[in-house]
Amino acid sequence: MDGNNSPTCGMAVSDSKPVIDIQAGPALGEGTATLSGFTFQDVVFRNVNPTNIKGLTDSAFHGVTFLSVRNNANPWRFDGYSTGNTFPDVSPPVK
Repeated sequence: MDGNNSPTCGMAVSDSKPVIDIQAGPALGEGTATLSGFTFQDVVFRNVNPTNIKGLTDSAFHGVTFLSVRNNANPWRFDGYSTGNTFPDVSPPVK
């Protein structure tokens, strides 16, 4: 997936749209449930913004690769409610 949204084939021009945007879980308010059971497999991202993942649990990211991320940022952004997720064969590794 190439997130290029500029006329000159450059990097994404705005930080406002995360490449994966999941909004769930307690961080969004009392009684808000988490999401679980998602699988992202064999996906390559280029020229994208970092993820914004809130409330994702027990999901898998198999073979997910980030080739280039805006401002060379860490592409993996999870909140504290995103637990139990697995990351086999991802690049860069989740820290």
